[in-house]
Formats: sequence, structure tokens, C-alpha cells
Amino acid sequence: MDSEFGFSQKSLTQLSTCDTRLQEIAYKALSYGEHDFSIIQGYRDLEDQMAAYEAGKSRIDGVHNKSNHNYMPSRAFDFLPYPFKGWDVAADFHTIANLLLRAADELGTGVRWGGNFTTIKDLDHLELYP
Repeated sequence: MDSEFGFSQKSLTQLSTCDTRLQEIAYKALSYGEHDFSIIQGYRDLEDQMAAYEAGKSRIDGVHNKSNHNYMPSRAFDFLPYPFKGWDVAADFHTIANLLLRAADELGTGVRWGGNFTTIKDLDHLELYP
């Protein structure tokens, strides 16, 4: 099915900082044409990582340990359902995560979704695994 959806320039810029396997997953998930989403962050520098840590959005400070966002190319990206209805609309994140997980499975790429983390629920996060 040809998708009517396409990534914005901002999403393309963020996605370009990611490992090619993550890029393939994002494009495949979007190509299903079921739901639109944006990529809001790929690579995260130390300053951005510290800000995420201090805001409680990450348990990794970037100094003592690296996040999967802290590699170039990034081993993770954060996404938002589009249109974005709010952080408390968990069902929208589940919908996009299911598309991303389906795409990863079809491509044979191991990933983890942050919504399945046990220590912190990170609904907008997808990372390569292992």
C-alpha cells in the first residue's frame, strides 16, 4: 500500500542521525499508510542527554553511561503520533509502536520499545536491541 504520509523536514533531519536500520523501520512503518508520526529526536549530544536526565526523562546522565541516543549514528529515536493529542494519550503511542515493531519484525531487526521498559515508561522511544 502506498502511504499518503510523509516525514517533515524536521523528522528527516532527526532520522538522518540514526542507524540505517532504524531509518528503514521508520520508513516501512510509515509506508503502511495506517497512521502518521514524526521523529522528534535521533542523536542526542551530552548537553541534551543531561537535560533529559535532569527532567526525569532518562535514567542515563550521558557522563557515566551512554544512552542509545548518544551514539553517532544514533541507536535510538523518539517519535510522536501525528497529529499529537498529548503525552497522556497512551493509545496513540501504542498504535505507532505496534507499527514500528511490526516493521522491525518484517525487516528482521531487533528493537525494544520504551513502553515495555520496566524502570521507566518511555512511550515515545524505540531502540536497537541487542
